Amino acid sequence: MQVEIPGAGGSSARGGGAQPGVDNGLSSASENDSRLRGDPASGLQSLRKVVATDLRDFVWIVQSDLERHAGSCDLPTFVARMWKEPAFVCTFWLRTVAWLRSERPALGLLMPLAGLAKRHVERKYGVSTPASAQIGPGLFVVHVGGIAVSPGCTIGRNCTILPGVILGEVNRGARAGSPAIGDDVYIGAGAKVIGGLEVGSNVAIGANAVVTKDVPDNAVVAGVPATIISFDGSAGLAKAQQGGV
Repeated sequence: MQVEIPGAGGSSARGGGAQPGVDNGLSSASENDSRLRGDPASGLQSLRKVVATDLRDFVWIVQSDLERHAGSCDLPTFVARMWKEPAFVCTFWLRTVAWLRSERPALGLLMPLAGLAKRHVERKYGVSTPASAQIGPGLFVVHVGGIAVSPGCTIGRNCTILPGVILGEVNRGARAGSPAIGDDVYIGAGAKVIGGLEVGSNVAIGANAVVTKDVPDNAVVAGVPATIISFDGSAGLAKAQQGGV
């Protein structure tokens, strides 16, 4: 059963058409989808609070991530990725714990087990993504290893993260706080984004770049400290971008 992600194409910062004739099984969740995705025109502000508040939301977000990893989100693909793809396994447990933390008292007994599973896979594969971070749908962790996200970080839709990426917090000064990352952002291997700054949508951050200042939409940045080298954006940099949301 092929399942289309609600809002695929039309809600993405890049646009594109929906896939005709595909039953996503979630078409009645327009209210939930709207709450999660916010207003596509509102940029970072639409993702200040991204929380799956019921099972339908949770399934939709997991499907969004799987679509970016594999190009499809049917059950056999999910089972295969959970079996052999560490990056998706880490993402799945992140989503599970985040959902259970969001006012799920009836499922409280599952929280310790899910938390244990999340800690195990993250320590095993070198990934730290706190459930308190606000991470939009369509997260694509390309490979595991050396990835750390601060608890106060905000990440938009369809973010691509490569190994060695640090999204770090600064505790004092003008840039105190954690990064706010826009939609469709590509973060290259070893890149560091540090402090309370904003990275716009459709941005590409080069390998080993150190970002310490705001980055506008569509910019490509590289170097230490990172500087803008073009406005070609992030389109086409990630291999598994057929899905998105």
